[in-house]
Amino acid sequence: MEDVRVAAAQVVCPVGKVEANLSKTRQYCQRARDEGAEIICFPELHLTGFWRDKNLYRLAEPIPGPLSEAVVEIAAETGLTVLAGMAEMGGNGAVYNTQIVATPQGLAGKYRKLHINEAEIPYWTYGYELPTFTHPKVKFGIEICYDSHFPEVSTALALKGCELLFFPHASGEISLTAALHRESFDTKKQRWLKYMPARAYDNSLFVVVVNHVGDNGGGNVYPGNSMIIDPQGEVIAEAKPWQEDLVIATLKRDDLVRIRQNGGWAFFLRYRRPELYGMVVEKTI
Repeated sequence: MEDVRVAAAQVVCPVGKVEANLSKTRQYCQRARDEGAEIICFPELHLTGFWRDKNLYRLAEPIPGPLSEAVVEIAAETGLTVLAGMAEMGGNGAVYNTQIVATPQGLAGKYRKLHINEAEIPYWTYGYELPTFTHPKVKFGIEICYDSHFPEVSTALALKGCELLFFPHASGEISLTAALHRESFDTKKQRWLKYMPARAYDNSLFVVVVNHVGDNGGGNVYPGNSMIIDPQGEVIAEAKPWQEDLVIATLKRDDLVRIRQNGGWAFFLRYRRPELYGMVVEKTI
């Protein structure tokens, strides 16, 4: 890893307003470039807006396709690596919650959300791959929203060599799980601070969390709570609440090396005993 400047774009993402969301993507990429960023991550499904109904079949596109190619053009214009969220139309009518990775050289790949909760199962198809992406300065992985609740995913990506993880979210004020409840800005922040820093700390890597903000017209309101976390689990940059914001931080190689090489015992992955973990019995709760 080398020092790398990253950005998280906490933006309002209206449902179905693809052209407006694409225009905002360009604006925030230009801002990030002007502030020296090299990689920028947008929220989950930010290009199409986040929703849970059959609209996703109308807005979903294959990848590559017109929308992903438009993001590649923005990456080429600004010189950034751009992580953008969209609904992907796969084979046999399957629709995936996907984050693409566009670089100035072209489409580097995509990540499909792995974990789907009961509120989303009627609409979305599970992903089955855990790709990694190589920027000239850092190797990174992606976990979309609900994926971040499963520690094994972060550990698997770290074991594949990732030094940085991006967590794009569409986590609103109203939780649409089986137990409907409201979650204020403060409540969400305190909940996220329980496990987002743990993903960074346990795996000795950087974490970038980015969420929608405001009313997207799809029946939910988003408080934001975007943040950047260092390998010691410390928040080093965070967005303003309840408003659009561009969060930027320089991730320093020395902060990673201090733990992974010089820290010794503090790089916990070095002392894993995977031969024991196969003894865990899986069962349905």
